Amino acid sequence: MCLSSIWRYILLGLSPIAVSLIVSYGHYTAIDTSSPEIRFARGKFVFNYLCINCHTVIEGDRSLAPSLHDIGRIASGRRPQMTAPEYILESILEPGVFRAPNAVGGMPQGLLSKFSPNDVKQLVGFLATRGATVSHEEIDALTIPIGYSMRPPKEQNFSMHQVLLGESIFRGKGQCLSCHPLQQHPALTLQGPSLLAIGVLKADALRQAIEEPNTYIAREYRQTTIRRQDGLVTIGRLVQETDTGLFVIVETRTKDLVKVFVAFSDMEGFEEGDAKYAISTQSAMPSNYKNLLTADEISALIVFLKTRQGG
Repeated sequence: MCLSSIWRYILLGLSPIAVSLIVSYGHYTAIDTSSPEIRFARGKFVFNYLCINCHTVIEGDRSLAPSLHDIGRIASGRRPQMTAPEYILESILEPGVFRAPNAVGGMPQGLLSKFSPNDVKQLVGFLATRGATVSHEEIDALTIPIGYSMRPPKEQNFSMHQVLLGESIFRGKGQCLSCHPLQQHPALTLQGPSLLAIGVLKADALRQAIEEPNTYIAREYRQTTIRRQDGLVTIGRLVQETDTGLFVIVETRTKDLVKVFVAFSDMEGFEEGDAKYAISTQSAMPSNYKNLLTADEISALIVFLKTRQGG
């Protein structure tokens, strides 16, 4: 703004303070608003007000919950039918719909009651730009449902008879405990994930996991089949892939679990460029629970699992 323009404002009766504000505004509009930190500054505020009590956005820094430094990239592949912002929004508003692999504990409810729909979108935008690029238009297009504030659910009245019946099935007839521990410890989750906090999932999701286990299988718990040049076939859970081969956990004839390394060079078809190994789309969970358990027993098992809320 040139000096003659300033004098023009003064002659029109504007105070020096008003002129200063006009000049400052001229400089403010020159700020690069394309920066995620500027576009989603309100979202960062909401995160620091609410989420930082459990989460962080610093790589390698873990508080009560995992770091979200790369959540924008991770979220883009978590649920194929959803975009990263859509998945993040669902995780915030309805954390019980989908359970991330190896997740422990549950999201508290009733946190967003003080914040507007735009604040919710801003929070999603801030998180979606952690490790990825997201447009403001993509965030604006999100639909925030009525009643989004995560109000605490009504207290559930469980029948003690159902809880005890469900636990007896879990430990006995259903043989769930043979793969799924009720504690969170790496040594206990070699065959299946811990169910310490499985109760945060909705009952419908638990029923589907029991009756239709192939619907969703966490990658780290899919069975991996490796064809070897010596004619042997190794089947187990893939736990690590290196530059030279795979580490898998296999079950021995005596039902012990051991970690085995198979080099790529030992795999059949390695030199010809064939697939080195195949990841099964079939769950290791029995798929005959509908035949093994009665409808009432499955319902009781779900009631028992709903009482597992972490700790």
